Amino acid sequence: MNDNNPIKTFPAVWKSYILLYKLALTIVEKRLEEYYGEGQGVELRMVWVLMAVQEHTTNQRALAASLGINNNVMVDLLDRMEEKSLVTRTRNPENRREHLLRLTPRGKKVLKWVYDSFDEGAKQAWRPLTLKTLEQINEFAMSIIDGHYQELDETLELTDLGHRKPPPPLPR
Repeated sequence: MNDNNPIKTFPAVWKSYILLYKLALTIVEKRLEEYYGEGQGVELRMVWVLMAVQEHTTNQRALAASLGINNNVMVDLLDRMEEKSLVTRTRNPENRREHLLRLTPRGKKVLKWVYDSFDEGAKQAWRPLTLKTLEQINEFAMSIIDGHYQELDETLELTDLGHRKPPPPLPR
């Protein structure tokens, strides 16, 4: 650990795995926000939505639950994404209370840029870690999620939302 790191002065804090991971992820999220913002003028959560919606048409409630985003925050996020011509929302003809989400041509273009620049964005956001280390971290995270999926499913009520499809593999 870097001797100049102020966290080191609080041994109980830096020995707390959860807090350390949360702090590290906060740094990574900030770097990704900057990367996507400078590259395409989009927020990190917008990238998550684009990635999720590319898989299949979905409704905004299901998407909010699967991404862990509050419903009200999701509505605001989708409003901004529509303003940027990234997604469209249309009423579900089978359930008029639902809005179905689809990528626009611009949304597809931004998502292509995200995937094309994935390695560079990951290098910047996760420095000093290597892509190989990131793959290992991803495997560890998926192991934890897989081991607690039933608990997570009950908490987020994913069963009724039809989100059993695994996420796409990381682009190479």
